[in-house]
Amino acid sequence: MLSFPILVFQLAVAANPYEQGVRLLEAGQLAEARGFLEIALKQSPGNAQAWKALGVASAMSGDYASAEAPFGRACALNAKLPDACYFHARALYALNQFTPALAVLERLKDPTEGRTFSAMGQAYEALGRSKEAEQAFQKALRAHDGQGEANLRYGIFLFRSGKLDEAAKSLEQAARLMPKSAEAFAELGRVRYQQGLLEEAEKWLVGALALEPSREPAQLMLDKVRRLQGLK
Repeated sequence: MLSFPILVFQLAVAANPYEQGVRLLEAGQLAEARGFLEIALKQSPGNAQAWKALGVASAMSGDYASAEAPFGRACALNAKLPDACYFHARALYALNQFTPALAVLERLKDPTEGRTFSAMGQAYEALGRSKEAEQAFQKALRAHDGQGEANLRYGIFLFRSGKLDEAAKSLEQAARLMPKSAEAFAELGRVRYQQGLLEEAEKWLVGALALEPSREPAQLMLDKVRRLQGLK
């Protein structure tokens, strides 16, 4: 005879494993979510939404190697499914597969999709194609969405290109548009440090750590900035 918990589990699975998986995903219970989503896909292997959700469950745990194939499957099944192909491209980028990532992003190009052009800029930069990266970032800045992210990625690109003043302007805009982005604050702190503006660097690095205390590179740079200020 089935115990009550087992019976409830089986009834839940039978009802709708996809919905159960999504609920668990939203609750941050990633391993449990994957289990339900895998059941859902055994029942309906053509369910693009379930493939995307399975990819999200892996990506949220930082396992992009496991996320790439589900995102790719979701994109192949339904290229118009929101985020499916974009998430596939980002997983490929995270795995250093920059050319395949670009191939996916090229099919998504849309003048209203700033995040797509920002992602293209990152991929071009990783491939050493600086001119094309610059053009992609400029398109991102002219798009109708994703301005905070566009300024952040372009600012980082400018910093790596040695254009500190331009990088600072772009990152200031990113920090203004995304006041809860620890990355934007930390990158601006890094630029200010390189410019020799130690008080400004300290301010932004402290802000980054207030938003994300575990951001180790920001803490290390803050320690360096404070040591240098103590030598003045």
